[in-house]
Amino acid sequence: MKTAALAVAATLYATAAMAGSGPLTVEEAVSVKNAGSVVISPDGERIAYVLSEPRTADEDNGRSYNSIWMLKRGETVGRRFTRKTIGAGSPSFTPDSQKLLFTSKRGSNNQVWWIPVDGGEAQEITEDKSGVMGYRLSPDGSQIAYTTLAAEDATKKKARDKGFDAEVVDTDHRHHVLKVVTIASGATVTVTPETSTAFEMDWSPDGKQLA
Repeated sequence: MKTAALAVAATLYATAAMAGSGPLTVEEAVSVKNAGSVVISPDGERIAYVLSEPRTADEDNGRSYNSIWMLKRGETVGRRFTRKTIGAGSPSFTPDSQKLLFTSKRGSNNQVWWIPVDGGEAQEITEDKSGVMGYRLSPDGSQIAYTTLAAEDATKKKARDKGFDAEVVDTDHRHHVLKVVTIASGATVTVTPETSTAFEMDWSPDGKQLA
């Protein structure tokens, strides 16, 4: 019950700003902050969530800012865990609850990063040229399985590098492949063939298989 209450508290905190007297105005509606992707640490001491914050009227047009926030047991106000202007999502905790993983595009592609729950510098775990689409941490916390785009056909890549960027319907499709990276060494292996698509994945309880 307590851990469930923490998750609810995060959502209520994120939407508390819209609570007030009188009907909701258009300006208030478009400025509402939304909490999502709530996860609870294995030890039940923290929750992490993604807070989506719409841009203000004096900012350039664009998507809402998505950042990771953290809330500790007994606290009523969360704290920002990643910078507002650097998008972040898909939070998850390591089995020992000491680090938080998340996805973020801090370069040319979306990658998996992690950071100690007490704060510190974020460290990049994946370095995939095509970026990370979705990921799952193994039960023992030693490996990450993730999906990414299959390598681009060499002939098409050469043409694209020369300036040919037209896309031909039904011929330029790139499958999603499943890869596994060992965190300690950075060694990465491709699990599924590039001729088929893997949309989702999950580890078996013993961490020996992927489905």
